[in-house]
Amino acid sequence: MAQTQSCWLSYPVLNLSQRYHTVLATDEYFSYAGSVDAQQELIQQVVRTVEQRLIITVRDFKNSNRSEMDRTFSLNSASGRSTLAEFTTPVSTDRQCWQHHTYIINQPADAAVSLTTVGTVQRRAVYFKQLAKFCFDAGCRNFQVMPNAFYRPMFQRHAEHIILVDF
Repeated sequence: MAQTQSCWLSYPVLNLSQRYHTVLATDEYFSYAGSVDAQQELIQQVVRTVEQRLIITVRDFKNSNRSEMDRTFSLNSASGRSTLAEFTTPVSTDRQCWQHHTYIINQPADAAVSLTTVGTVQRRAVYFKQLAKFCFDAGCRNFQVMPNAFYRPMFQRHAEHIILVDF
């Protein structure tokens, strides 16, 4: 699974020196770049690890809007409560970019409240045609946006298109 360095979940990050049969890049993985060049390099890095298939999920940035408040949710348990809040700030010099801020508030039942800032991350919209071009430039033989198949991230309001890339 390809996961960004700034992800608040604790999964291992994709090892770019290893080859995988299939790589899953969800949650708009390729939007975690501050420039077109960085985005293209990110795609090439992931593609170099794929032997057969890359499965990508992408929001339709052309036909949907990002809200200032991307995601807010709380998880309650017997040991306390955790609240996650994500906010976006547009970059005034480039309409395709934004800054992504993530905050986690932990309220243990028997301790003081703590705030964790996961980081401010530069993000950039990724479009289907652009992604297809970058994948073909990196050596893919087939790029297919699955019709009527969507992935809905667990705690988000939007749906993401599922894309299959074969090598």
